[in-house]
Order: sequence, then structure tokens, then C-alpha cells
Amino acid sequence: MKLKIFKISTLVLISSLFAVSCNKADLDVTNLNNPSYSVLSSESGILAFASGFYKIGFGDQTVGSLDDGLGFGFHIIVQGFHESMGDNIYVPWGNNSFKFADNPQSVKLDNGSLVPNPIGQGQIFELKLRNDRAFGASNAFLPEWTYMYFLNNSANVLLSKVDGTSFSGDTDTKKKALKAWCYWWKGYAYSRIGSMYYAGLKIDDANATNGVFLTHDALITEANTNFDKANTILSTLTTGGAFDYVLQQIIPTYMQFNPNGTAGIPTPAAWIKNINSMKARNLLVNTRLSAMTTTNWTQLQTFANTGVSSGS
Repeated sequence: MKLKIFKISTLVLISSLFAVSCNKADLDVTNLNNPSYSVLSSESGILAFASGFYKIGFGDQTVGSLDDGLGFGFHIIVQGFHESMGDNIYVPWGNNSFKFADNPQSVKLDNGSLVPNPIGQGQIFELKLRNDRAFGASNAFLPEWTYMYFLNNSANVLLSKVDGTSFSGDTDTKKKALKAWCYWWKGYAYSRIGSMYYAGLKIDDANATNGVFLTHDALITEANTNFDKANTILSTLTTGGAFDYVLQQIIPTYMQFNPNGTAGIPTPAAWIKNINSMKARNLLVNTRLSAMTTTNWTQLQTFANTGVSSGS
């Protein structure tokens, strides 16, 4: 009798321990706000990641203290620098060294006298002084570099995972559309870096870097190489079906419109026109007028004629 009671008690204890262990496992949940790369093995996960390119490349960021000035977003900080230094806008704030970048070295009055920048030792000196990681967000050269390499790395991550992702329906088209998306944004990132910096890094591996700096001309070549890869893929795709589905998922709804103002997403042909316009831009702004050859002008005209136009 005692042995029977002992066996029953043991079974109850084992069952209780098993139940407790199951409950603990149930409580061991994944933080959906901090997903792992495993989510990229699913179609929904990798599409969500691809749609985040706009956020990581242009949106507000919360990163380390050295980059804390990125919280305002690419279009305020980086585009703000470009527009203010081009005298298209005036920036009244001093954050992120706008007080130096936004103001010229000096102003020449009608009587020929020069009025120097009254802030610090002038635009050139102050911007050079702060061109160091130690200055963090006060380094006016940091935001564009950082945003574009964030964007480039996101494309590298997606490219490293997409072939292992499980898709429903037309798997081939979905993978191709995502790869074209990556090569387009890599081309865009290298275009900006190559146009704005004396040298930069060619990084095609996910979450990696290197100390091999290439000239800005080499980076423009790399930009066009990635645009060509996107073009090659897009040339094999047609509008509708899986292609449209992917783009509708990864382009924010409020940005889904055509050049004529109607709602929609780019067709493969329209996307190729954007690529040609970017290649025309890369040639035009990265070649001095004195260095332009007849071949260059012919290339430029070809890219422009096959690029984006009014209503197309």
C-alpha cells in the first residue's frame, strides 16, 4: 500500500514539474520590438524589413552618443545642409553645426570690403575642426555618411538572407523584386557618398566594414554597377502579380504615386527610367566640364532621354 502511494506521489510530482516547465517556456517570449535575423526567413518578416529601408536611411534614428544628432532625420539634417549651403533656404538653428555650414566664410559688400563670419573662426576652419568622430553630431560631415552606410548595410543584410526565405506563390519574382530593391538603394547610397566625400568604403557584406578607402570616382563606378544589377533584374520582370504585391508592401502607402499624380507604384520600366536618371546625374555632377568628352556628352544625353520625364 505504501509503495503504491509512493508511486502515485512520484507521478504527481513529475507531472507538476512538467507543467511548471511548460509554463516557464510559455513565458519565454520574444520581444517583437527587437527581432532576430530569424524573422527574415519568413515572407512577412523580410517584406517588413525591406519596408524599413526608408526608416533606416532617411528617418529619425536612436543610435549611440556619437551619432545622437541623427534623431532629427536625413531630410532635416542632411538635406538641410545641402539646401542651406546652396542658398535655397536659411536655417536659424545652431544644432549640428548649422551655424557654421549655413553661413559663408565671408560676404563681399558692394564697396569691395569683406565681412568675415562673426561666429568662431569662419566656416572653413570650424567645419574642418569638427570633422572628427569625437565631435559626434557637431560634425557636419557625419550624418550623410552614417545614414548612407546604414542604408547600404540594410541592403547587404537583405541580400544575404533573401535566398533562404520561404515565399508563397511566385517565389522567383518576389526574390528578384527584393534584390532589385537592394541594388537600387546600394546604388543610391554609393552615389551620394561618392559625390560628397573625397573617398569612401565599398562594403558588400552584412554588418561588416573595412579600412580600404576608394576614391570618390571608384565609388561612383560602384554606384553605377549596382544600378546596372538592378536594371538587369528589372528587365526580366513585368508589372502586376507578385511584382506589384512586393512593391505595395515595401513602399510606404503615402509614397505610392505616379509622376502624373495618380496613385500607384513604379512598373519595372518606370523603375529603369529612374536608374537612367540617376546614372545621368552621377555623370553630370561628378565630371568637371573641362573633362567632359564627346563620349561623355553622348552618354549623358542617352541616359537623360531614357530617364524620368514629365508624366512618365
